[in-house]
Amino acid sequence: NPPVVNSVNAGSTVPLKWQLSTSGGQPVTDPASVYSLRLVPGGCSTLANFGQTDMLAPTALQNDGGGKWHLNWKSPTTLRGCGTVELTLADGTIRTAVFNFR
Repeated sequence: NPPVVNSVNAGSTVPLKWQLSTSGGQPVTDPASVYSLRLVPGGCSTLANFGQTDMLAPTALQNDGGGKWHLNWKSPTTLRGCGTVELTLADGTIRTAVFNFR
């Protein structure tokens, strides 16, 4: 959702939601369509004080039906500054969302 910066309290649970569909508009429901979900430093004017973090635990990824997906991510209490969540799909497509952790 860039250029929007989402403000989050470090240590809080962040609901990450997205919807996937084929080029023909059909919902994507195969968990293998999600390759990775990670948090990387940066994304806005205040740089974060953390390294890259893998966020995708196979049991945490939920398919809500109709191509809708979600993951409730418990952010570490030590995060400060900005980070970008990168959702990478199996076809190489990357979607991002920027967060400012306080």
